[in-house]
Amino acid sequence: MERSDLLKQSRKLFEQGNKNAALKILNRILSSDANNLEALCLMAQVYHSLNKWTKAKETAQKYIKLGGKDWIVYYILADVLFFEGFFEEALVLLKKLLKRSDADKNAITQKI
Repeated sequence: MERSDLLKQSRKLFEQGNKNAALKILNRILSSDANNLEALCLMAQVYHSLNKWTKAKETAQKYIKLGGKDWIVYYILADVLFFEGFFEEALVLLKKLLKRSDADKNAITQKI
């Protein structure tokens, strides 16, 4: 199966609530392409939804370090930072997100 098909399948599984199956596919993708931004983006979302804060943070940080731009990953990182008690750092990140046109401003302002 092609990588794009695997990504679609993992997204569908995630949306259906089958998060562990989605993670298995994402791990498979990342085992052959460790810097796949789409897989890292979705993986951060899955870990976040499972309240696996350390994994969500590590994945989000790797995604951002590689140049990923999806606002949701930055939001996830801010959420984890809040959880860990790094309130100022999280707030700075959320305020930066508010300036982006692609970000869900309602979700962000609720967090602030």
